[in-house]
Amino acid sequence: MTLVERKSGYALVGHIPQNTKAAVRLCAEQLLAPLPAHLKRSLTLDNGPEMSDFEVLENHTSMTIYFAHPYHSWGRGTNENFNGLLRQFFPKSRNLTNVTKQEADLAVNLLNTRPRKRHGYKSPTELVKPYLAVAV
Repeated sequence: MTLVERKSGYALVGHIPQNTKAAVRLCAEQLLAPLPAHLKRSLTLDNGPEMSDFEVLENHTSMTIYFAHPYHSWGRGTNENFNGLLRQFFPKSRNLTNVTKQEADLAVNLLNTRPRKRHGYKSPTELVKPYLAVAV
């Protein structure tokens, strides 16, 4: 599962052991738990059946949840862009079930610390760090 903060491009990645609504919800809750409330306002999800537990996720996280229009991947452009960047590390030919947590964490860390032109060559980590420090 990939979650990307819209403004900074800061990403969180989690492993979902099975594609069930409970596993997806639990993974999202675990990824979002360490973030301060002001970084958790809304979440846009796909329309798959594994997202049908969204009301529980909404209650547990106090976030407003939206759904992308079916077959409109551009409605979640920031996330789709990040998934494309992640494919630089894990090509489509690679089975993602074999990716270790360490490999995924390394790839996400490299992407979160990669400077982006849209941010004046600052990295997503540089942009989100002051907001994370407030919560600590």
